[in-house]
Amino acid sequence: DLDSVRSHFESCPTDPMAVAKVIDLFRDHKFPRKLADKVVEDFGSDAPQVIVDNPYILLAYRRVGWKGVDTFAMETIGYPKDGIGRQRAAFAESIRILSEDGHTYCSLDDAIFTAHGLIKQKVTEEAIESLADLGQIVVWTADLQRYVALTSLYRAEQTIADRLSLLSMSSVEPLETINFDGLEKEQADAIRNAEEFPVSLIAGGPGTGKTFTIAHYLSQVIEQTAGSVLVIAPTGKAAKRAEEVLAARLQTDRVKFSTIHRALGFTVGSEEPEGVPEANAKRGRGRVSSGYMFHETNPLPYSRIVIDELSMVDVQLFASLLRAIPVGTQVLLVGDQDQLPSVGPGSVLRDLMHRIPTTELVAVRRNAGRIVKACHALKNGKVPEPSQDLNLAEGENWVHIECSDLNMIAETIVDLHRSVKTFDPKWEMQVVTPQNSGLPVACDNLNRLLSNYINPCRSAVNPDDELPRFRVGDKICRTKNATVDQLIDNGESYEDIFEDYDNAKT
Repeated sequence: DLDSVRSHFESCPTDPMAVAKVIDLFRDHKFPRKLADKVVEDFGSDAPQVIVDNPYILLAYRRVGWKGVDTFAMETIGYPKDGIGRQRAAFAESIRILSEDGHTYCSLDDAIFTAHGLIKQKVTEEAIESLADLGQIVVWTADLQRYVALTSLYRAEQTIADRLSLLSMSSVEPLETINFDGLEKEQADAIRNAEEFPVSLIAGGPGTGKTFTIAHYLSQVIEQTAGSVLVIAPTGKAAKRAEEVLAARLQTDRVKFSTIHRALGFTVGSEEPEGVPEANAKRGRGRVSSGYMFHETNPLPYSRIVIDELSMVDVQLFASLLRAIPVGTQVLLVGDQDQLPSVGPGSVLRDLMHRIPTTELVAVRRNAGRIVKACHALKNGKVPEPSQDLNLAEGENWVHIECSDLNMIAETIVDLHRSVKTFDPKWEMQVVTPQNSGLPVACDNLNRLLSNYINPCRSAVNPDDELPRFRVGDKICRTKNATVDQLIDNGESYEDIFEDYDNAKT
């Protein structure tokens, strides 16, 4: 379609001929629609030749995986199977694969073994050394064993160690007096640590009083100091929960609640070459790359910072956060060491428990009912007992329903929505399943069954007719943390966005 091609070139800020050549290279492969533009933006008119010389540079872009790039390199470019570029890419990819299990580094042997699974041949020492020379990996020897890490993860851990050491040696203005009324001994110990050490950690499972202890301490900070306090968490839900619990107790505007990314001021790059944005602009002309507004030379303006739900923070995010915390700021870390680790590489909370002053809260204090007791029973190697009947007022909030047939499980879930009397089945009930499709208890089937009950399609004459995927009034799960306009600004195409929305679950 010449009109659509012409329109594409007119809106493209890069060399249209180079884009056309790259699109032609990609014609038999399902790469993202904007990939050609992005590669030409990075490499200019030389982009087509750069791709031919080393097609594995495409692995640096979003939504591009090893299998697609390797197939493209072999089939379209004719890249040699034993080419050093292929070996380097496979070795770097193997470390990245291992990092998906949470590892920030691995043994050299494990990386070589994983890379062999990708290219069916052993990576040469020359390829490994050249990767290190290019600054993409770091290789070292310890206890007669060779280890390797992606440079980005290696530097993140170095930054964490250096910044924590620096912060821990600083001095923080202490409180004149500390009121321990109403606190258990371990809660009082946590507050003493927070006052004695510039960086400290409060760990503990659900119901052990972590939030109560923080509120008790911050109330005295607000009374006795003039500085401002920042309470942050890695996710919006965790930050909102902290705000709901603490704001009501503290009742002051000197405590700010935020996600870590928002507090650091994540900025989005712009393709517009002209103009200079405001200093606090989140996006706009003049910003050539994404990054954080607050860092070493522009630190966060708070005297005390509380980082909640630390178990969900990976090493790279934590490193970025520590870079933005100035010397002399008191840092209080909070989290549950028995929660699942962060999605990204690293186990920040568990590692820090052995390296900084830590108070672990053990005794269950909050009357949160059967669920909290079950969590602690599982942690202690015991089999928890469910409630006989639901009685939320009494904390009997966990019932086990024995059902082994998958179709019967799905029917039971729908029946539970039909039988509730005290809940709104649409807005106050939530179903969690580990399967997306293919099974009666997968998201697709459960969404269909529940949507037909909770939000029936009024235009359907025959119940067996094919119903629309989404209906007015459906609940949906948002998978992109931005509006459509913001995604377009960030270089996403409408096709990619709505493909994502089509994969969202009601």
